[in-house]
Amino acid sequence: MENICDYKICTGCGLCVSECPKRCISLVRRGSLGHLFTKIDSLICNDCGLCKKNCPAICGTKYNTIRTAYAAWSKDDEEYRNSASGGAASVFSEYVVSKGGIVYGCAMLPDINVKHIRVDNLKDVTKLKGSKYVQSSIVEVIPQLKDDVKFGRTTLFIGTPCQVAAIKSLYKVLLNSIYNDLDESQL
Repeated sequence: MENICDYKICTGCGLCVSECPKRCISLVRRGSLGHLFTKIDSLICNDCGLCKKNCPAICGTKYNTIRTAYAAWSKDDEEYRNSASGGAASVFSEYVVSKGGIVYGCAMLPDINVKHIRVDNLKDVTKLKGSKYVQSSIVEVIPQLKDDVKFGRTTLFIGTPCQVAAIKSLYKVLLNSIYNDLDESQL
């Protein structure tokens, strides 16, 4: 296979990378803005089609019509002033983690490497703060996210619309997988 989808519609979400059983797909930065695009090793690819099966750019994502919009910010003045989102993301993250849940969000790592990370304790929530202004990779956290959801952990994912579309598609795959793992006596 040469391409998963036309590069003009690829969002670089990385779902195809995590779903490929041959691990022949990678994300590379291209263009003047360093957008993430897929690269396929055609010598390893067996054209199974799993990369295309759940690709949000190809399959689309069902959205509900928004009837109400909400705005929120932290009541803590320091949190409000030190946050790009008015502190709403931090408040949501701290709440989920304090209840034993997991948060996935974008972090600036050493060497100006921007990736999503998994946070399961309150002290690490601060790693998710601040605007990064570049596209982050979610590829490395998808296996962890799959496990957290499969084991019923409360999970919050914070990302761009295309990343959320990929995770939404992943949930569809996970729910089908969980359903298929159940035997008839559990249904």
